[in-house]
Amino acid sequence: MPKETVQDRVFRERLTSKLFADYNEAATRGAVLVARGEVAPLNPTEDRDAQIFVYNNVFFSFGADGVETFKTDGGDEAARVATGKDVVGVKAVNQLDVNGIFTPGTVVVDYLGKRIVGQSIVPGIFKQREPGEHQIDYGGVEGKDVVAANEKFTAPFAELSRAMKVKKHAVWDKEGKRHDLEASVETKGLIGTDGRNYVLDLYRITPLDIDWLEQYWKEIPKDGPPGDRAGSYPHRMAVLRPELVDVYWRKKLQDFVQERMDARKQANGSVEPIRESSDETQAQANEKSESNGAADPQQDRADKELPDGEEEPKTNGANEAKTNSVEGTKTDESKTVPTADGEDQKKEPEQHQIDVSDFQWCLNPDVYCGQAPQTDAEREEWERDEKEVRKVCKHLTEKVIPGLIEDLRAGDVGFPMDGQSLSSLLHKRGINMRYLGTIASLANQEEPRLQALKQLAIQEMIARGFKHVASKNLRHLPPPLAGACVAHLLNCLLGAELNDTPSAEMEKSLKELYSNADYEKYDDITPESLRNEVKRQISLRYRYELEGDWIQEGKHLQLLREIALKLGLQLTAREYMFTKTQVATNGTSTTDGLAAPTANGHSAGGSKKNKKRGSDKDSPNRGAVKSAPQMTFHPVDVQNIVPVLKEASPRSVLAEEAMEAGRMSLRQQDKELGQELLLESLSLHEQIYGILHPEVARVYYALSTLYYGLDEKNAAVELARKAVIVSERTLGVDSAETVLSYLNLGLFEHATGNTTVALKYVRHALELWKIVYGTKHPDSITTINNAAVMLQSIKQYKDSRVWFEASLAICKTVSGENHVNTATLLFQLAQALALERDSKGAVAKMREAHRIFEKELGKENVNTKESNLWLEQLVRSAVNVETQARNIQTRKTIATSRAARVGGTRLQPQAAAAQSTAVAGANAEGQQAATAGPSQADKRNLDQLLKYINGEEEKRTTPKKKTANPKRRQGASASSSS
Repeated sequence: MPKETVQDRVFRERLTSKLFADYNEAATRGAVLVARGEVAPLNPTEDRDAQIFVYNNVFFSFGADGVETFKTDGGDEAARVATGKDVVGVKAVNQLDVNGIFTPGTVVVDYLGKRIVGQSIVPGIFKQREPGEHQIDYGGVEGKDVVAANEKFTAPFAELSRAMKVKKHAVWDKEGKRHDLEASVETKGLIGTDGRNYVLDLYRITPLDIDWLEQYWKEIPKDGPPGDRAGSYPHRMAVLRPELVDVYWRKKLQDFVQERMDARKQANGSVEPIRESSDETQAQANEKSESNGAADPQQDRADKELPDGEEEPKTNGANEAKTNSVEGTKTDESKTVPTADGEDQKKEPEQHQIDVSDFQWCLNPDVYCGQAPQTDAEREEWERDEKEVRKVCKHLTEKVIPGLIEDLRAGDVGFPMDGQSLSSLLHKRGINMRYLGTIASLANQEEPRLQALKQLAIQEMIARGFKHVASKNLRHLPPPLAGACVAHLLNCLLGAELNDTPSAEMEKSLKELYSNADYEKYDDITPESLRNEVKRQISLRYRYELEGDWIQEGKHLQLLREIALKLGLQLTAREYMFTKTQVATNGTSTTDGLAAPTANGHSAGGSKKNKKRGSDKDSPNRGAVKSAPQMTFHPVDVQNIVPVLKEASPRSVLAEEAMEAGRMSLRQQDKELGQELLLESLSLHEQIYGILHPEVARVYYALSTLYYGLDEKNAAVELARKAVIVSERTLGVDSAETVLSYLNLGLFEHATGNTTVALKYVRHALELWKIVYGTKHPDSITTINNAAVMLQSIKQYKDSRVWFEASLAICKTVSGENHVNTATLLFQLAQALALERDSKGAVAKMREAHRIFEKELGKENVNTKESNLWLEQLVRSAVNVETQARNIQTRKTIATSRAARVGGTRLQPQAAAAQSTAVAGANAEGQQAATAGPSQADKRNLDQLLKYINGEEEKRTTPKKKTANPKRRQGASASSSS
């Protein structure tokens, strides 16, 4: 289709998006039927893993090594990984949209333990070729033994490889003949009968992670027994991620620019300020970073600056970086617009422009893959390629992974909420999931944030290890028995504390119907055997040894959620009891300790009478009377198992270009043009994807943050509402991105004055957060703090103080007692206590905050000085309050001493008033009134009289207290009868 004009591109991308959506749906439906055995194979006599299917014009095959293509690379494990990498490669090619290159529609579906690959049928792929004619036109035909190199593929493959940083290199066939290929020998080209050039098998677009393989992989001989391979990594398909290659490419480009700058300095003999490489290179870098930020909002830089007092609360975590990029434009503007002086802007590019057109850097994807160079020159070049790949591997383990750990420790990036956000964060940095064990080991420090990272990494490893165990048991099981199998495995993993000897439940009719099914394998699994197998999988795949309690206390629900997402489980929505303690308390324990904020200041718990009336129902004793469930999960709880999809649909380049142009205009202070481009980008996203699409939800999210930074608060609220609605319907109500969308919406509603509504959104987001991660997430400090500020703004000081205290408790756990963030929260808590008129408590908290500021930041720091001023004011206020209290006490004491001078005479109020008049210098009549006779004396004692003077009501004596002495009662009754 044409793509010369903008309208052509819009129509083309809209049609492409719809085409991919329809194909993915059809392929997924067909893959489910294939997995359930409802489609007849084209080759029924072959082994099950080697069978192929065609349904609805889609070609299906199993992600297993049915024809022993990957025999020496790990067999079925290698084939399974290769299919996933192939989808990544196809998606990258689709995104590049190179002229003259076409890809088949590709979908990978995981369902009932089986991995099924669905591909559109390439015209001519089943065509019988003439004798001596290869089935493949470019790349390896039969492994690496036969290589084809059709010249028709050279030009398009060269353009494709240049974009993917793949080096043109030589390979050799089994006869030692050299072939120069633009891509990996594993990547194949096929000329279809429709005349198009199709690219296939894109699972090797990056080199192998040779450092990992040399440590943990044991080679499989081509002939003979495999030998002792105990402890070996399951497969040899451990390749580097494309994101890592891009990261290293930018590093090499920076080194190249620095060398050119140094050479220019030496040539000119003067020291010149260093400028970025070129406008083109900088635009590419900005485009990369911004597109990543827009695609996944939860990975941006977390906000650690906590608001003060009555300030407007800041955005949570991911939002802050985006707001700063528009409000301040400090970071990016320093690169693109070095100075505010227009004259300098015109001169500096001419003086410091660096030509990077001759910069080239790429990798050979076929190194360490058994190629045999023939000449010395070829061997030397091959060795250089191998060294370059090793450098990238070293950069991953020595720079990228430790850098991520440090960023998470310092709070420079948003802390992941669940396994999905953790995977996204690692992939953006170019880190493979096989390094989860390395990350957990590096995070095993006393730093609380790193401890949280370690627990999250362990949880993700357990979920992935359990997925492999469950897939192995489900693979050859009839679909009607899958629910019983899943329920038993979940009982062995998550319900062992409730019942350490669970038994598999199965309907008698199903057992009779599938009497030949191999269900005994999972029936014999015990909690101990399952733990050992999961532990073995984690040791093999992630090189991490689990110790002690695997599941953190209170994290059973979060682990269940991770497993359900990975296996496609749909479970009954009910309260699951994982421990005996939950059964005893009837599952009503709370974990956050935060009361729900309300507009009128009353709690939502009801009156004391209602609480007392309903207390018997919730008592532990009554809960224990009920018959406790013998097992946590039952087969009926597994409502459905849905397919988990990996697809290759590209993003809209045109819409992202409009978004980037709008951002650039805002950075250059062109607000009108920037807003126009942003709205155009939104319109393009809606036209191309439709309204209900994850990419549209992310654009709503990004635009709401940008408009908030532009002080267009009403527009920001409207966009944030749409982001929440679309995120819930496309990503899920419990998605981490949905949680962030709710937090954004709450912030923007508060900014427009709808604080009561904002608090409801924040509370809802925290409830979702508790389901996704649990309590005490490191980034939840800012959210709880923001809610406390909102409560202060509507003068709910008591609730505000409770939320400040909760935020401070988490901050002490996460950051430590003497951290600056802790001091900031102590500062705000002191202000909240002052608003509650608790002067002593406010002084104590402010003094502690001042001590931390002075210790960590120094006496001259602004925060230290401000806290000192507040401390002086609070102390002065506390002294005034104490002085007033002492004056009142002094007056009471004087009144007491004057009353004591009367002697045994008890005074009536009127007489006391007359006496005070006499003391002030009244006449003798007042003194006589003060010494009235006994018939007018007050019967109250001195303490009761003081209470009356102070305005305190005297409590009436109850009848029970009057009749406390039984003998006295008897005497009274006797006298009355007589």
